[in-house]
Amino acid sequence: MAYACLTGEPPFVRDTQTSTVKAHVEEDPPMLPLTVPAPLRRLVTSLLRKDPRHRPTSAAAVAGAAERLLAAEQAAGRHRRSSRPPRPVARLRHRRIRSHACQISAF
Repeated sequence: MAYACLTGEPPFVRDTQTSTVKAHVEEDPPMLPLTVPAPLRRLVTSLLRKDPRHRPTSAAAVAGAAERLLAAEQAAGRHRRSSRPPRPVARLRHRRIRSHACQISAF
């Protein structure tokens, strides 16, 4: 989901469900755009690693890493809290994303 939130598309979109699932298993995801800060690119990329030993060990580890990234951005003055609700980074195709999540969990 993090990849899709940053790009507006899931990392793997193929012509058929079978080829999409196969891509999830066998291919590296496309690189995130350079407009995504490098520390965030590294975190999201780590979530998509094929080898579980190279992924974060728990949801708590991911949350901690995300909190540290946000704190670093705030300390550097690059992130300011706003009274306005956040704007979406990109339009998500929720149905497509849910479909891919279901395919992967069934694989």
